[in-house]
Amino acid sequence: REGRQRRRRQARQQKNIMRHNDGMSSDDEMPGQDLAALARVKKDVENQARLVLEDVIEDFSDISRVQEKLENWREDDEESYKSAYVSLCLPKIFSPLIRMQMLFWNPFTMDTELQDMDWYSTLSLYALKPEEDISVLVGDMDRNLLSLCVEKVVIPKIAEIIRTGFDPVSTSQTNRAVGILTRLINDYPTCRLNSKHLRLCFSAVTDLIKDSLDQDVYIPMYNRALLESTSTPHFTFFHRQFYTALKLFKNILAWQ
Repeated sequence: REGRQRRRRQARQQKNIMRHNDGMSSDDEMPGQDLAALARVKKDVENQARLVLEDVIEDFSDISRVQEKLENWREDDEESYKSAYVSLCLPKIFSPLIRMQMLFWNPFTMDTELQDMDWYSTLSLYALKPEEDISVLVGDMDRNLLSLCVEKVVIPKIAEIIRTGFDPVSTSQTNRAVGILTRLINDYPTCRLNSKHLRLCFSAVTDLIKDSLDQDVYIPMYNRALLESTSTPHFTFFHRQFYTALKLFKNILAWQ
């Protein structure tokens, strides 16, 4: 921690940033040994992931091939397609393949948007015909496919990432979390506040904020004499704790 603080202090000096309050800095930076360990684990997971679908034929391991089969079924026998409630099952059918593509996606550390992913561009064209207009699409039984996949696959992944890796004191993580959840709610019709998956996501955020208030917020009560000198450790510790609490308070307000 001290090493990260020293590097941030040197970076501020190089940029001629003179006014700074300890406690407002980010602690997102990982130590070198942790980054190396993470890289090893990631490599191991990648190797294991390749084996998951190793014995599955391409017709069922490639999302575009699976989509093609379902589209053909819908076009050739729409009545049986409807009676089998395929539209309700589509998110579950595509879920394993979507999760494989999003294995290492993390909104806190990556700038990759959902729209840039292969599975998204593939499913966005599901059962779409060139001659269709908006009036036809409004009545399409599969019109909410992308929205349902986001609600039932992407949001649970975000909830798990939040539960295991979100730091409420981190302003950058808070802004990213608020940003992506706001976009999902605004852009996808099934991602509403009554969604079970979305509620679990916000519940995880609430629990972590409560834990942070209990464990990270502590402002010591020193007498005035100990705080008059800016060179004392009491002054430094008091101000660091105060600005940490202020930072957490600002991050909480970002969720409004």
